[in-house]
Amino acid sequence: SATMQPPIIAYAVERVYQATGDEAFKDAALPVLTGFYRWLREMRDPDNDGLIAVIQPEEAGTDCSPKYDEVLGLEELSNQGFITALRKVYAAYEPLRGDDHRILAADLFHVEDVLVNSIYVMGLRSLARLLGDAPEAAEFNREADKTRDALLAKCWDEEVGAFFDLSGVAEKPLKEVTISSLMPLVMEDLPRPIVERLVNTWVTDPKHFWTPYPLPSVPASDPKFMPGNPRGFIWRGPSWINTNWFLSHALRRHGYADLADTIVAKSQECIEKSGFREYYEPFTAVGLGARDFGWSTLILDM
Repeated sequence: SATMQPPIIAYAVERVYQATGDEAFKDAALPVLTGFYRWLREMRDPDNDGLIAVIQPEEAGTDCSPKYDEVLGLEELSNQGFITALRKVYAAYEPLRGDDHRILAADLFHVEDVLVNSIYVMGLRSLARLLGDAPEAAEFNREADKTRDALLAKCWDEEVGAFFDLSGVAEKPLKEVTISSLMPLVMEDLPRPIVERLVNTWVTDPKHFWTPYPLPSVPASDPKFMPGNPRGFIWRGPSWINTNWFLSHALRRHGYADLADTIVAKSQECIEKSGFREYYEPFTAVGLGARDFGWSTLILDM
């Protein structure tokens, strides 16, 4: 594939290494990881501001999220409408594939995505730890600092109290609160006032993300919130175990153990009621989408 996904691979390698102590595995992985994270910096950050860009929505994994409606010029709010809009992007990309700088310069779908960049910071920190005393460790910690600072300077909206993606070369904020707006919580050095604002304003408010089975992919207060079966038009309301995994671990690291425990218990309840499904109705825990879905087995790690 010529496309990427959120760059969590270094964190995954770190967790495997922590569990096994397998030095040969780590030594084999490090050249691949350093090459990949440098590629992201060189190919996906053309303005060198520390924020990497995605070139199509599936790269972020939050395919049909309402935060992309404006960028895609979505005319019909349905999965078919999404596919139609995406095919136009693919067609325009066809002569440009393989040259990410040209694709980003074309400004068709150029999004500095908050979720992707938050996970990028996670990956960079893991890679620095895996490198230990090697001189490259400082390089990746510096890059993590740069991305964190750019998220704070460019994506944080003080008035709303949330983080927003940036669209295009002009970096226009996409002012749509979604689960992505909370994802900077995965950064351990996120300033405490911002942590508290995200938790108090959004995470724990029943009007927004604190549904009976949290955390929905879009706050319940949003006019585009779709809690039920969207027939493939995903990331517009249901709760997902993978984002709960990120955010329960993050909240625990920031000192919100009870809150994390509740998210884990509610996630487990979804699975006990409905099995390992792709996503869950945030009011009833009814399982939706694919069955026997691998992401939802993250409950074991939660």
